[in-house]
Amino acid sequence: MGHTGIDGVGSDRCRVSRAAEGALAENAYVAFIDVLVRMRWLEPAHLARWRQGRVATLENATQVDPGKLSAAMGCDWFPGR
Repeated sequence: MGHTGIDGVGSDRCRVSRAAEGALAENAYVAFIDVLVRMRWLEPAHLARWRQGRVATLENATQVDPGKLSAAMGCDWFPGR
């Protein structure tokens, strides 16, 4: 069985790297928060509440389990570069 990626969907390329590429193209930099929003793991409204201090941790504002967040952070954001 091949690598299925962090989201459980078969893919040669990690969703995280696609989100990072999109953020880089749009902003000329990549922040992990941008990657989470692009992947729809973090809703903009939840991000705003976190930034306002209304949510204790960014992890609590996301819509995925901590294991997926850790895997996303460790993913090769720019394979082949």
